[in-house]
This record gives sequence, C-alpha cells and structure tokens, in this order.
Amino acid sequence: MYQNHNGARLMGDIMETLQNIDSNGNIDTTYYKNAINELIERYIIDFNYDAGKMTSNNLHAVCLQVYNAIFKPDKNQFTNKKSNIPYNKHNIQALINIYLDIAFKYNCLPSMFTFSRLVGIDDETILAYVTDASSQLAKNRQAYIINRLNESSIGVVTLANNEQSIGLMYNRQNIIDHATVKQSLSVNELVKIPQRE
Repeated sequence: MYQNHNGARLMGDIMETLQNIDSNGNIDTTYYKNAINELIERYIIDFNYDAGKMTSNNLHAVCLQVYNAIFKPDKNQFTNKKSNIPYNKHNIQALINIYLDIAFKYNCLPSMFTFSRLVGIDDETILAYVTDASSQLAKNRQAYIINRLNESSIGVVTLANNEQSIGLMYNRQNIIDHATVKQSLSVNELVKIPQRE
C-alpha cells in the first residue's frame, strides 16, 4: 500500500505495482514516472517545502518517502532485495531518466546517493546493470553546476578559471567583444615623415 510519511494511504496497493511490470520483467516507465511525480508533489506539500526553492536535502528526504511508498518490498515477503522491481538494465536506466527529470524539475543537484535511496538499489548493483550510470549522473551534475555558475558573473569567472574548454570560450568571446576593427590607412592618409636637411 502506498502511504505518506504519516501513514495515510495515497494510491493503489502492491498488486498495482506488480501489474505494471511486463513478462520480461520491465517496468511500465509511464506508470512509474507518473506515480513518482505524484508522490513527490504530495510529499512536498506534506513537508511544507517550497517547490520553487527545493534543496538537494529536501529532494533526498522526499525520495526516501517515495522509496518507502513504491519501491520498498512488502515486509511479509521474504526477499534479500531492497527494491521490489526486477533488477535489469531497462528498469534501472528508465529510473535514472525519471530521477534526472525530477532533479532538474526541482533545480536540485543529481547524485548517485539520492538516486540509490529513491529506488532502494545500492550503487554497486546499479553499476552492474548500467555501467555508465555513474558517468550519466556525473555529467548531469556537471551540467547543473555549470548552469548555476553561469547565472552570475563570479560564476562565469570561476568557470573560466577552472574549466579549460569554458575558459577558452570565455577568453575568445572577451577578445572578440573588446577588439576594435581598424581600417588600414590609404597611401594618401599616411603622414609624411619629415626629411632632415
């Protein structure tokens, strides 16, 4: 049963989750995306968070509640897994994409730590199925940081000093902005140099 942090029922039951997994063990991505987004919006209200000013810590707290509501196995089932979805590349990649959408929607820094807590799958297992999961999250972290730094002039200078490709672009643009185009003088415009006698 999906519950909020106060124990109130939110939606469906565990059978609804199991029905959204096909015969190959792949999750219904649309169902999970909608369920996760609905729960996050409800938890933001429950926790009195401002959706426009979410912090990474707020998102982490909300993701833990989503884990408890959707991914945590029923305590009456004997399992050694910490997530009730089948572990496979399709499922983990789909959930990474959903998580990245959520992190950027709420302007929060994506991390393997928070993603792992959202779905209940440890980092090593995630990397066993999606070998570039860590680099995907790292690239998105970098993109997030660069976007945030580009919002201020100090951030732009920081990027220019620390990121070679951005520094080169910044310097090139600075040179272009400050360069003045000067026309060559014609022969008639040249000042004659006085001759000594």
